[in-house]
Parts: sequence; C-alpha cells; structure tokens
Amino acid sequence: ADETVAAIRDAGGFARAHQADVTDEAAVRSMFDMVRKEFGRLDVLITCAAITLDMPVAQMLIGDFERVMRVNMNGTFLCCREAARLMVAARRGAIISLSSITSQGGPGTANYAASKGAITAFTRSVAAELAPYGVRANIVSPGLIDTGLSREMRADVRQSVLEHIPLDRAGHPEEVARVVSFLASDRASYITGATVNVDGGLSLSLHIPQERLLLGK
Repeated sequence: ADETVAAIRDAGGFARAHQADVTDEAAVRSMFDMVRKEFGRLDVLITCAAITLDMPVAQMLIGDFERVMRVNMNGTFLCCREAARLMVAARRGAIISLSSITSQGGPGTANYAASKGAITAFTRSVAAELAPYGVRANIVSPGLIDTGLSREMRADVRQSVLEHIPLDRAGHPEEVARVVSFLASDRASYITGATVNVDGGLSLSLHIPQERLLLGK
C-alpha cells in the first residue's frame, strides 16, 4: 500500500493508505469516518478483500467456511453499507465488487464459490436499491489471473484450468484493473447491476466445440 501511495504521489496525485480489518464493523466504520472527515464525500468504492481456504466439502470445517464468508462477503457488505450512506447523500457514486468465475462452482472451493456468488447477488441488490439516488453498482468477475494467490495453486490444477481458457493464458492484473477503472468512470454512466467476466473466455469453455468437432473429425 505504501508503494502504491508513493507511486501516486510521484505522479502528482494525492493518496493515503488506511489499514482496517474488513470483518471488524468498528474498524470499517472508522475507515469511512476518516473519509467523511477528510474529504466529505466518496466517489468510488472497490471491494476486493478475499481469502481462500480450499478443501473438499466433506472435510471442510465450519470455522474455515465461516472465515472465508466473513472476509469475502461480510467485508463487502460492511464496506458497501458505509459507502452507500455517503454516496446516497451526495446523489452520486460508483461501487465495483470483485467476484470470481469460481462463483459458478468448482470442486474444492465450496466456501470461496459461495462467498463470491453471494457477492454477485448482493451487489445486484445494491444496484437496484441505489439507482434512484444516482449510485451505480457493478461486479467484475475475474478468471485465472497471474497473482500471488493464483501462483499458490497446485501446478496440475493450474494447468487444468489453463487448458480450458480459450485465450490460452492467464490474465494480467492490469487487464482486470482496466475494466474496474472503466466501470468507476463516467464512461460507464449507464451501466449498473452488470457482471463483467474478465476470464479469457473460461466461462465459455463448456459451450465451445472441441477442435475435432470443428474440423469434422
């Protein structure tokens, strides 16, 4: 965070980092109180805090399920609630929630998939509630992105996912960031309640014929 702040300042902008546990309601309120006192308004909220604790559902502990839900879903809820209060008062704002293609379900990811599916449904509800106040809310749903988290995947699992991506590669963080930036801007002024998949076509893989079928073999 400090490196990002320094980069923004070096480019002539203003930035400030504020550390908070998104599962702690008091900490989230304190963070948004800081925004209210220092800036008086909030234009954009991007929720992306997430953890994974993958394992087969038959072996999953309730504590591991609840921890993933607390960080991923509860954290999104608390931040969106506080942001909504600021944005409704200003009659403008944009919320972008990070979901995942995994929200469609997958082996070993029941808790993570449930949390991301909940984020998608929750954000669509937020979009419906806040639209009359000029506030937009959208979802960005990445696939396999080359991050520290994805590089921790087992090599065979990662390779299996790559084989199902029509564009034949993992995505780059910048490719997700560009979509988030667009949805946060006035260029997306007529878009709300939408889900944008940034997955190289992974979500299409079940609908793409195998090469042997395309070639008539």
